[in-house]
Amino acid sequence: MEETYFSVGYNSPVQIEFTDLTENPDESMLGMEIPPLFRISDAMEHLDPGTTKALKKYGTEFSRLVDQVNSYTDKINSILCYLMHREIDGKNEFTTETVSGAGFTVISGSSEFRPDRIVRLRLFFPEYGIAIYCYGKVESADPDSRRVVIEFTTIRDSDRERVIAAVTRYQQLLLRKRAEEKANSNVQS
Repeated sequence: MEETYFSVGYNSPVQIEFTDLTENPDESMLGMEIPPLFRISDAMEHLDPGTTKALKKYGTEFSRLVDQVNSYTDKINSILCYLMHREIDGKNEFTTETVSGAGFTVISGSSEFRPDRIVRLRLFFPEYGIAIYCYGKVESADPDSRRVVIEFTTIRDSDRERVIAAVTRYQQLLLRKRAEEKANSNVQS
């Protein structure tokens, strides 16, 4: 059964490396080739929820400590994301138009985008300190609109969850902004 995810208009940098692979790599192959900085970024996401809960039950001091550690972790992840993004030097770098837990769209007139072509991806959400390394497949490439749809095919579950979390946080930000604009326009009326 294919899962359905909502997508949101989101401009995020992505490096798309065209491969000559004829089959999607399996998760063990992906696991062996994930660059070290991507592994570190994933491992440092936040304190384990069980640890967080255990520490917070000891009182406010520990609760503040957990919040402080998570804050530092966010800052370290932002720096790691920045470093990883700088490593790609603009080679095959695109900006997403929309993103979802299933994949994303970009605009490109490149003839390299052919349906069913397997691509290696480095997707960045700099404002959230998230960097994802995975594989995808060109689902469609419309030469008229130049819209290219790429579906994630080999992605760790934790990375898909991080994509979904970034998209959800961004959607919440948009909704909050829209509510504020609506409230401001009501006040001015």
